[in-house]
Amino acid sequence: MKDAYKIKVYLAKDTFEEIAVLDEEYPNLNRLFKESAVFVLDMTDEELDKSLEDSESDFAIFCNSHNLKTTAEESVLQNLKANKDELVRHCRSLFLMDVTEVEAEKIREETGVLVMSKQNIDDNIFNRGFWRHRFVKDVAIKGNAITEWIDVLKNMPWLPTNSLVITDDYLFSESSVSIADCTENVKGLLDAILPQNLSVDFHILISCSHPNCDEQSRNRIVGDIKAYIKSKRNYDIKIEFVFHGAIHQRKVITNYNVMVGDKGFVNFNNKKKKIIAEIPHMHVRCFRI
Repeated sequence: MKDAYKIKVYLAKDTFEEIAVLDEEYPNLNRLFKESAVFVLDMTDEELDKSLEDSESDFAIFCNSHNLKTTAEESVLQNLKANKDELVRHCRSLFLMDVTEVEAEKIREETGVLVMSKQNIDDNIFNRGFWRHRFVKDVAIKGNAITEWIDVLKNMPWLPTNSLVITDDYLFSESSVSIADCTENVKGLLDAILPQNLSVDFHILISCSHPNCDEQSRNRIVGDIKAYIKSKRNYDIKIEFVFHGAIHQRKVITNYNVMVGDKGFVNFNNKKKKIIAEIPHMHVRCFRI
């Protein structure tokens, strides 16, 4: 696997060794370490070189036997803990820090970045299985597109997030519903996924085909969605729309998760109060692992 697609793990050497040695206690993180990660160790370059040269140490044996990529950065965990903006720059990384679980949870909620306490390591953080949902065409809905999306996704196992990309050519397709209903579906999808609280900016990119309407109408659609979602959260939200030709990817991608709907994300018809597409395989999984 290319390094660009691997998760970057920031941790101290003792935490690395604990997970590597206790493979029965941490089987999932062991697999991550061996197959899907690169490492930034909280130590100096000289300390890292010396540790790797000690051929009898657990650290060197594990790194060398699995050809792991390791770099050193002195005091990196302390610096990241003290600088929230710098932590957010590494928004698709895993951080194992010397903090309490209460502190780790607070950092996750504030930044949307995956921070764990080294005293309370969750081996199943990337192994929570698939969330699945089936949309059955013509089934009646109880509310509207917004409330239905919120209800459908209420138990989805999202990891922390501070960014979101939606790619779906048919977000504003009028083949089954009106542009107004398409817009309400996008509002509902965003409202269901975005965290309730965050202390940093949230970035959204929506990539889709042009709606079949003039530029003024497109601008009104974009403005309507922006105004709605910003009214529902108390943190800053940056939203960008990219309109283009067909791409045939129907995904919602956050920092650590991906949601796939095989027929897209416009599923509720407000006027007829029903589901408009049969989607047997909508699911969510961890993005990295």
